[in-house]
Amino acid sequence: MSGINFVGEFELKELNLTSVQGNVLNLISDVNLVAIDIFENIFKTGITGSIVFADTNNFIENMPIIGQERLTFKAATPSFVNKEDIIDFTETPFIVYKIQKNEDLSANANLVQLLFTSEETITNYRKRISKSYTDSVDNIVEDILTNELLINTNKEVEIEPTVGNRRIVVPNVQPFQLIKRLARESISKRNDGSPHFLFFENKNGYNFRTLQDLYKQDVKQLYNLSDKRGDPKEENLGQEYARMVQFTLTANKDLIKNTFTGMLGSKLTTHDIYNKNYEVFDYGYFNNFRDFDRIEENPVYSETVVDFQNNTLGDFENSKLFLHPTSTTTDYLDAQHYTPENQTQFTSNKSHTWMQDRMNRMAEYKNGITASMTVHGMTSLTVGDMIDISIPSLPSDKEDTYYSGKYLITALRHSFAVPEKTHLIDMIVKKDSISSNLPALTPRQQGQLGGKGYRGGYGF
Repeated sequence: MSGINFVGEFELKELNLTSVQGNVLNLISDVNLVAIDIFENIFKTGITGSIVFADTNNFIENMPIIGQERLTFKAATPSFVNKEDIIDFTETPFIVYKIQKNEDLSANANLVQLLFTSEETITNYRKRISKSYTDSVDNIVEDILTNELLINTNKEVEIEPTVGNRRIVVPNVQPFQLIKRLARESISKRNDGSPHFLFFENKNGYNFRTLQDLYKQDVKQLYNLSDKRGDPKEENLGQEYARMVQFTLTANKDLIKNTFTGMLGSKLTTHDIYNKNYEVFDYGYFNNFRDFDRIEENPVYSETVVDFQNNTLGDFENSKLFLHPTSTTTDYLDAQHYTPENQTQFTSNKSHTWMQDRMNRMAEYKNGITASMTVHGMTSLTVGDMIDISIPSLPSDKEDTYYSGKYLITALRHSFAVPEKTHLIDMIVKKDSISSNLPALTPRQQGQLGGKGYRGGYGF
């Protein structure tokens, strides 16, 4: 990592505030910067952030700063030159939307906090869509994001191809609201029919992608939980960058929530209004675990049986019930939108092939294995990246095979402490599977452990 003098070092290349009158305030040289924070979240549609500075010249009133300013920002880890490794919002400025001022009498200055967000977020609140679409979902999403009458973004757009055409009527809804609705009902053409679409913005642009598409990425960074500090010399900086400053397991599954949300088991009843019949489909966590790619190979729960009928946690489909209307022809086309006259064919959404698995995966990311961690900052990291974490198994030095392994970055905060010239990243990371295979017990074995024979799922 040549060119870096210490871990967390950063170069602030541009930070300009442009008023509605066209006046430009250089926040690097004209004010006393305190901190810059940038927030990304895989479950949010836009980037947000804040800047704190001491205003000794009362720019907030003289400029004035009113909450409509454009903010250009560019920062990089030294020696990082590739576009994808830099945080660069010079061509696509943020919009300041809120100002907070606190007078600091001791410093004879105003302590000012500017809250900002992506311009597209502001545009989304201003626009409504009232129109019909007849097209594939990926084309519809692209139109919403790039159409000059809608979001009209100039940022990079990564849209995963989807299966089939849709005919939808949009009843006066916000653009991002429509995209999130489409994400819930879309099927991937690229990743074996995956239904796990997400819509989010990161530093590289807008993403309409499945979890499986994110899993295919190379691991961006290796981390280890160690209290051993590396040598601050340049040749050992990589070792120090790999050391987590803080790591906390914040959620280790919630059995009750995962039961009633349908993660472990569910039953779907589809009612076909065209053919006047219905079908029932069961979903079980273990039976359907490998229907779509996961981060690791093994379930986070054990297949240990929980009753005399040899049922596992995934065998209680009635714990969550879904009802979904359908309308299909004999060829599994959408009968409601199928027009034989002009051979316009719309693929049925086949809710039984994706709805329960999507509900399962979303529940896993809400109530599954989750950790918060703080690391030395690098401007190359962004939400949606894959990382690998090595955690020791105490009291030995062996690696914990349960919590170690690959994680998906689902949220992060870039924190730039300007006076200290240090960059830290706070991250939320999640995983939907583990590398080790958990052992399973039979009712007899559980009874032996309980000492009084088998009386319940866990020998009580």
